[in-house]
Amino acid sequence: MLKVVSGGTVVRNPAGLPAGWIPGKQKGILKVEQLFGKDFAACSLTQGEGPNPDDMLLPAE
Repeated sequence: MLKVVSGGTVVRNPAGLPAGWIPGKQKGILKVEQLFGKDFAACSLTQGEGPNPDDMLLPAE
């Protein structure tokens, strides 16, 4: 299962360099149905909205 997350915030250290990332609002959940090699997967939407090109996919807990 993968969470569809919209946006997020980059956390910077005192020198101004990126030190981490805080995910934005969860939009939906995808279920991985099939893997194609190491780079591609077929997924189905199980809840909420599907991803846009700018969204992140994170492992669901």
